[in-house]
Amino acid sequence: MINLLKQDFVDTHKPHLELSSIKEGIVLDHIPSGEGINIFNHLVLNMLDVPIALFVNLPSLSLQTKDIITIEFPISMNLNFLDTIHSDITINIIKNHEIVNKLQRASWKNMQDCFC
Repeated sequence: MINLLKQDFVDTHKPHLELSSIKEGIVLDHIPSGEGINIFNHLVLNMLDVPIALFVNLPSLSLQTKDIITIEFPISMNLNFLDTIHSDITINIIKNHEIVNKLQRASWKNMQDCFC
């Protein structure tokens, strides 16, 4: 089981949210607060019949607060539009409850599709 947020807590003395791991899928991380819903809508995630979570206004060291989207299912999607939202968004590929690949902007900027 991985804790996706532990390293990003601003103050460990404050109450915090711990996310449990997903078995397989992707986690979009370091989304500026308020932009998670725009990504969710752009990807039409409400049409998928898989577990999806949108977390908003989570504490972050680099952004002060951030949004996170988790999709518990391997999917294919075009991610080029993420660059228009923020260049620091990371895409974590999860397999067997572990992050097997962490894609930064340089890795996903020119991808047609991400097969996660």
